[in-house]
Amino acid sequence: ALAFQSAGWHVDIITRSDNELSEYNYGSEWEACWEPLQASTYSIKYRPVNRVGRIIDTLRCAIRTWYPMAGCRWAAHAVDLALKLHRTNHYNIIISRALPDAAHLSALLFKQLTGLSWIANWNDPPLFLFPPEHNIKISKPAKCFNEILIRRIINNADSLTFPSDRLNRHFFEYYKHKHSEKSFVIPHTALSANFHSHTRGNKFILCHAGNLYPARDPSLFFKGLWLFLKKHGDAPLSFINIGLESAEIKKIINVYELSKFCVFLGKKSYMDTTEFLT
Repeated sequence: ALAFQSAGWHVDIITRSDNELSEYNYGSEWEACWEPLQASTYSIKYRPVNRVGRIIDTLRCAIRTWYPMAGCRWAAHAVDLALKLHRTNHYNIIISRALPDAAHLSALLFKQLTGLSWIANWNDPPLFLFPPEHNIKISKPAKCFNEILIRRIINNADSLTFPSDRLNRHFFEYYKHKHSEKSFVIPHTALSANFHSHTRGNKFILCHAGNLYPARDPSLFFKGLWLFLKKHGDAPLSFINIGLESAEIKKIINVYELSKFCVFLGKKSYMDTTEFLT
């Protein structure tokens, strides 16, 4: 969005906050690097209603969107706002990003109403395509609706983008490579800025930005560190993680007696993380 805006495009963003859904709360403050987008970013707000009113609104939105799935209420209200903004700003293109898949649902509905070109991006696989070790529980009806929605997205989006070849392959192996010819891999990039490089002496430092949890199974990595240090016990080595340390990861670190070599810094902002990594 920032790249489009910097190139002279008018960009509007319709979003939601997931802070209440994630233990990694990114906060609600705008960093300086993102401030150019603040005036054109819209977060869906619902009229204050009681529990019954919320249920009625959710049912109404499920009927409107044809998909009684998590996020359908947000998707329906997002389409209403997008249509209102479109009457003034006359958009040329739609870009939606998942997770959550409700973002693609709103984009699908908006495309059907406007006929605009649409790029659907997956930063993660749909919930029912997550690897088994993530232990994501999804009911059979929810999986069915989700599968049908993804097929409609594949059929209707003009381009499908992924951050890696691995995710692209995983996605289309499931969908029998249908319309895979309109998929593209666009790797993640970082904002260019005048970061100061740091000199950390002769110490060999491994740094990871992001949460570590058992589903990603970093135990082999820690075992590798343990084997290296067992052979080179005097090596000036440390592992730094920018993110949360789960109780399970702490157990693995203790098993391999790596506590004095591992540092968890907790959460950091986007710019602070990038600055630290340079």
